[in-house]
Amino acid sequence: MFISERERREYLGRLQEQTTLAMLPSMVFILLMALVGLIGNSLVLYVYSRKFRPNASLIFICVIAASDLVSNVLLNP
Repeated sequence: MFISERERREYLGRLQEQTTLAMLPSMVFILLMALVGLIGNSLVLYVYSRKFRPNASLIFICVIAASDLVSNVLLNP
């Protein structure tokens, strides 16, 4: 059974469309999580660095927020 190049491309195009539609909810969820992480961690860094006196707990929270922010920006997309 031989398949022409045009039929193969059409089949792969339909398959890609179906896969994209199936993955769309996951892509939207990951995008929302990245956006929430970006806004939330930026807010934590701003508030904790401006509003409170520095101590060990504050520095620990800021380091965690900064590392989470970097991982959100670099790894989620």
